[in-house]
Amino acid sequence: MDFRFKQSNYLDCRINAYSKHDIIGDPNFLFIDIDCTSEVLLNDVLAGKLRSIEAYPTVLFTGSGYHLYQPIDCTCIRLDKFEIFSKFAEPSRQFLRFAERYLSDDKCDPNHNPSFKSCMVRIPGSINSKNNLQVRIVQYWDNERPDIRLLLGSFYAWLLTEDQKRIKYFDSISNSNFRKSRIN
Repeated sequence: MDFRFKQSNYLDCRINAYSKHDIIGDPNFLFIDIDCTSEVLLNDVLAGKLRSIEAYPTVLFTGSGYHLYQPIDCTCIRLDKFEIFSKFAEPSRQFLRFAERYLSDDKCDPNHNPSFKSCMVRIPGSINSKNNLQVRIVQYWDNERPDIRLLLGSFYAWLLTEDQKRIKYFDSISNSNFRKSRIN
């Protein structure tokens, strides 16, 4: 792999945190993208909900923000096999998105939507072409994996809320289309 990085002059080097076999796998790696160079904001995120689950992620400064990488333990449960989550589409993928927003107190990049196929993490020492700055490590992971069960109650509540938002949205579209058809 280093050969490929060298070929690219270490420009925009990334790897997928999940292998091609993890397309619908366990969400055992969380990626939080904060597009802001404010260390105050970073410290707010690090001191917030991440600390409540005793998470000490790897933190990279990417030149235009921070990436937080946190492995978690989900060996005790498969979300897609757990009955309470069975009525929701792709609960493992949705968990990745929930965890980023929840653990950052919604301070993450709103356009970042992690999934198993696109969980591209930057390589420390590589160059970010957006600003020609070197990606550097700010904090090292402490080798501890918080248990996924610490987040499942909040995740379930989030799923229910998102489900209600979708229902309201589709109801508003249906009602709007109904009104338009009555006018015509």
